[in-house]
Amino acid sequence: MNQDMKDAEQQNGPDLKKDSNGRLELTEENYRTIFENSAVAITVTNQDEKIVSWNRFTETLLGMNRDDLYMKPVKSLYPEEEWQRIRQQNVRQKGMQHHFETKVIRKDRQVLDVAISLSVLKGKDGAIRGSIGIIADISEQKKAAEALRRSKELFEKTFNSQPNAIFIMDARIPPAIIDCNKAATEIFGYKREEMLGRTTTFLHVNEAAEREFEKQLYPSIRKNGFLHLPDFHMKRFDGAIFPSENTIVPLKNDAGERIGWVGLVQDITGRKQSEDTLRRSESLSRGMLEIAATGIYLLHHGRFVYVNHLMEEILGFTGSELIGTEAADYIHPEDKETARARAIEALKGRSNIPYEFRLVRKDLDIIWVSERVKTIEYEGNHATLGTLIDITERKKAEVLSQERTKQIETMFSISTAVGQTLNLADLLEVVLQKVFEVIPVKSGGVFLVDKQTNELVLKAQRGFSGDFARRVARMKIGKGFAGRVAQSGKLAIVGNLSTDRRFDPIYLEGEELQSICSVPIMAKGDILGVISVGSHTSRRFHEREVRLLDSIATQVGIAIENAQLYEKTVEMAFNDDVTVLYNRRYFLEELERELARARRKRTPLSLLMMDVDGLKSINDRFGHAQGAAFLKELGNIIKANTRASDVAARFGGDEFVLLAAETDTREAVEIAERLRLETKSYSTQIEGWDVGMSISLGVATFPEHASDSEGLLKKADEAMYEAKKAGKNRTCVAKPLTSPKPVT
Repeated sequence: MNQDMKDAEQQNGPDLKKDSNGRLELTEENYRTIFENSAVAITVTNQDEKIVSWNRFTETLLGMNRDDLYMKPVKSLYPEEEWQRIRQQNVRQKGMQHHFETKVIRKDRQVLDVAISLSVLKGKDGAIRGSIGIIADISEQKKAAEALRRSKELFEKTFNSQPNAIFIMDARIPPAIIDCNKAATEIFGYKREEMLGRTTTFLHVNEAAEREFEKQLYPSIRKNGFLHLPDFHMKRFDGAIFPSENTIVPLKNDAGERIGWVGLVQDITGRKQSEDTLRRSESLSRGMLEIAATGIYLLHHGRFVYVNHLMEEILGFTGSELIGTEAADYIHPEDKETARARAIEALKGRSNIPYEFRLVRKDLDIIWVSERVKTIEYEGNHATLGTLIDITERKKAEVLSQERTKQIETMFSISTAVGQTLNLADLLEVVLQKVFEVIPVKSGGVFLVDKQTNELVLKAQRGFSGDFARRVARMKIGKGFAGRVAQSGKLAIVGNLSTDRRFDPIYLEGEELQSICSVPIMAKGDILGVISVGSHTSRRFHEREVRLLDSIATQVGIAIENAQLYEKTVEMAFNDDVTVLYNRRYFLEELERELARARRKRTPLSLLMMDVDGLKSINDRFGHAQGAAFLKELGNIIKANTRASDVAARFGGDEFVLLAAETDTREAVEIAERLRLETKSYSTQIEGWDVGMSISLGVATFPEHASDSEGLLKKADEAMYEAKKAGKNRTCVAKPLTSPKPVT
């Protein structure tokens, strides 16, 4: 520690006291500062349960002023039924600290959901003198939890409305049932609780059937990714045996590891009976064909020679319109090759698994169908007999179920991240990753409002080109598409940017974006930022995607509030008393964090070290008070001429440091020169003398000049002292192999 640092420490020492064990004690003034500036409401009531003291945030939360609050009965803050409940709980918890959730009424009659920590205040004689309450607004969390509950309820309804039995099973062989839908209980005759936790053995006809199931499972999974048993007999609760069509697929986690199985069972008793009847009587079979629950057709040389009534309904054409036409003409163009290849496999006997593809109806609606085909003899020639089932609704339900599940998982992940981290940069990276997992877009970014400059600042992005990221790093609110959203507080969607004139084209030149969806990030009515996602092709953003993005924005709003509260706490603990910049301890912690992020993202990180020229002579001539005033003014200059993302600190004595993330050497030198020139232009009068100030600066950049924090500090320090030796009032850049040379 140099002498200047020791002097500064001695000057600052009287503000803090130490107890007999050497621990720091907060003064009454410290406690008052924390009380007044807390971001939660704090109230103190007397033994008559009337409010006698409160902090500033209490007035903000309740919308009341001093006259409203002073000696206000605390029961008037709550709805009557809530007050009665609180009173009952307080009787049981008398004399103890009590935590609970309830509702409070603002002056404007708005009811807020809040979490309260209540503690009694006792006198020296042990008698209760009053209580102190800490009140936090949890209205937004309550809304988010309700949205998550509704999504889960919709998923459960979809799951239980499926006509086929669905079993969720663990990874064992034979697997044990974890969950099942309503159709499973109806088909097998068991109650749900009677099946849960049991292996699937009791559903199979006998041990031989169980062994056959196990024998086919893994080979089929390895080859096809699933097991399909088109004709597999199973046993009901009453012992009845019935034919079924089984499909087993592995259930995997995000790492691709199998964690269980999903089984779909369709009771095909009716279908089997229809097939048996068809074989027994040709005339009866024809009638059955016409009333069958599947579309049935016959092809000769790829053309329709027979279609049943349901086939007409599926395609929307009459039989006379279909007969003689090419069957392939009705297949969706994107599915033709796949459907043809699967049909050839089936006709050659290589597969009996139904395959799925899309058809285009007469009315141009696109539907999903499941098809089976086989070769038969027809009037002395080979022909193709096929069956079609319209599975459009099933497909929609599957997609909806998958989307809902993914959305629930996404919201849960983001909610968990919000609760576990106060590092906003890391959280926003997680948010973008989750958005990209559930919405098919190519690029996106999170912008936060800088209220001091009335700008949007890009805090996290994916898929942006380097040039585009630089152009939108800072935008005036009201400019650009995201800027318009920040100004209005309303979401905006553009399906085709080439025909929309609501944005400034200069921000999007060369980025090839075609569609954009932007939603505001808000908390308690304030606009905190914007989430924007974009596609390189024209697309329509579905309502469920927009709702999900809006829900995510709500979670981000909560996170920003938490982070801002954390930053206020950090500012109290880690700021330098003289300059109001960060202190050495906080800077070193940030250096390690930013260096780790720079390594992960492969971006440059620059460190500027600066020293006040001739401060000792000012101290000697005019006193340390004037020297401290110069240091404070330099802190103001640094703060006014650097970005919000930069970390500036007083390193010790008259040395200052600045950490600039995602900044290369050239950009760092520009910052250094701006600081040097602003400092040089500063002048003040002391005791009738015009006194100016200048600084010498050293610049070092990761990974150009050093690979770790110690090396970066050393290189910047060496460059700064080179500037001192070269005549002061200049900037020098560290060199990997040679001595740094002055830039100016």
